[in-house]
Amino acid sequence: MARGTNSSRSQRTPPQRQIARQGGHSARSAQPAPRRRSQASIPSHNGERPQSRKRPQSGARPSTGNRPQAGKRPPSRSHSLTDNRSGNSYISKITKVAALYAETSRIELWRRLLLIFLIAWAIATAIGVAKLWPNGEPTIAPEFYKTFSIGQSQVNGEVVAESKGSCTAPESGTVFTTSPRIIPGSDTSCTWYIVEITEGDDAGKRTLIVNSGQPGEATLASGDQIRLLQAQSKDGSVHYSFSDYQRALPLTLWGVLIAGAIILFAALRGLRSLIGLVITMVVVTIFTLPALLLGTSPTGIAIFSGAVILFLVVFLVHGFNWKSASALGGTLLALLLAAVLANVAIDNNQLRGLGDEGNLQILLYLPDVSVTGLMLCGFIIGALGVLNDVTIAQSSTVNELAELDRDASWWRLFLGAMKVGRDHISSMVYTLVLSYTGASLPLLLLLFAAHRPFLQTLTSDIMATELLRSGIGALTLTLAVPLTTAIAALTVPEKRAAQQ
Repeated sequence: MARGTNSSRSQRTPPQRQIARQGGHSARSAQPAPRRRSQASIPSHNGERPQSRKRPQSGARPSTGNRPQAGKRPPSRSHSLTDNRSGNSYISKITKVAALYAETSRIELWRRLLLIFLIAWAIATAIGVAKLWPNGEPTIAPEFYKTFSIGQSQVNGEVVAESKGSCTAPESGTVFTTSPRIIPGSDTSCTWYIVEITEGDDAGKRTLIVNSGQPGEATLASGDQIRLLQAQSKDGSVHYSFSDYQRALPLTLWGVLIAGAIILFAALRGLRSLIGLVITMVVVTIFTLPALLLGTSPTGIAIFSGAVILFLVVFLVHGFNWKSASALGGTLLALLLAAVLANVAIDNNQLRGLGDEGNLQILLYLPDVSVTGLMLCGFIIGALGVLNDVTIAQSSTVNELAELDRDASWWRLFLGAMKVGRDHISSMVYTLVLSYTGASLPLLLLLFAAHRPFLQTLTSDIMATELLRSGIGALTLTLAVPLTTAIAALTVPEKRAAQQ
């Protein structure tokens, strides 16, 4: 019914209304279409206007809604990004602290090993010194005190007068209370020195020293303080001759000057180094030389003497720290290497040491002393003097590098310090050769004056001894640099993991 009614109504519509409707449709179609408002501008049912959607910036891709694109991870929210970043930062901190603790544990392990090594060395040194301590009397040939001038007694004297006189004066070397008179008409080509004896049984009396002008004779002057050699003739009378100058006062002045300069520029450490020098001289005087006179093991004497000096001096001068401990450990290892290399070199080259006049005198007057062993001891002690210098320098270099970069690995510290160590090696090698050349310069001059073939001169016993002495020192120095640098790089750095 309803449908029929509606259709009937539409059929009854007047023509004017239909025309008007058609006109309205045509008018609306002629007007431009109104701009459709975005859904965001449509008011909501609760009366609030929703926020306008932000337009994408230029170059940015338009949003595709909440639906993720294929193969891409949807963007995380801001709070999830903050949580992830804070979590990653926390994990990185924990990882860093764990790495620092692991590094600290490794350093502590190496320090314990170094400490055990030094304690074992100290115990072995104490046992070796106790076993080799000189308790007996050395065997010295009776001719030593008669023919060798050093073995004879000496007294002090002062030159009080100088004049010209005969070269064959009968008062020469005798003791008198008044000055001798020059016989008129006698030869006066020589110089007379009247010397007053200031020490011994003849103190206050005088003697005469005649200088004939021969090469090597001392040229004296009034006021000179000298040493007189006292010898007893067959008839029991005492005879005096010139021995040496008195050098106590000038040496004291030079010692004060040198010590003052060291203390001025090195302060307290310089004072401690002077104390170390005194300790070294005491050890050599009361242990090394007396033990060598008894003819005991020269290798053991050299090693234990060096170890005692190092243990007492290194910590005294440079302090009780891991820098000193690493330098001491490297020096002790190099000391062992020097002993082994010196033994092999002497045996391999069949060195006897008889080209030196001093060794010949030892062979004559000290029968218990081995010349070869004495030469070996000299090799080791000579190398030790250079080793201590370079090992302390390498440990100090590692310590400074570790202070500048606390996060540097031990390998990085090792490589950095080895750059300095190479300079030490290159400079000290030819320095050793120069020092030994200076010590044996008279001998080298005699060999050069002999006009012997160059190769024959180099391979002679005395020249080969000096060459090997320099070579052993240089080789030991070269091996000591990486050893000490590695020990210092593994033990010196301070890792502050607990604070971080």
